[in-house]
Amino acid sequence: MTLLFGVSNDAVTADRAAAYDFITIYSSSFNLSDRALNGENDFGFSEFTVRREIIAKALKKMIVDGLLTVRRDRSGFKYTLTKNSIDFRPGEYAHSTFPILHQSSG
Repeated sequence: MTLLFGVSNDAVTADRAAAYDFITIYSSSFNLSDRALNGENDFGFSEFTVRREIIAKALKKMIVDGLLTVRRDRSGFKYTLTKNSIDFRPGEYAHSTFPILHQSSG
């Protein structure tokens, strides 16, 4: 999650974080890579709901641990990294690993 938040230029909702995570894991289904990170399977898209619940718990833990801040606006709760978290924005690894973030937040 820190990597996903680190390469986003904007605050991110939980739904967007879940979508980024899902698209990254199943990048081949979105024509972003030639294979999925967890391998190909027939049930990949059914995982989204479960992954969304796990991400919601992870976001809460990251707030408690001082790694994220949360603010509310018209589109819902948005999360951003704090100075206590590792910021991957300058790193080329994060941008090359998560190309979808470049496309959507640019």
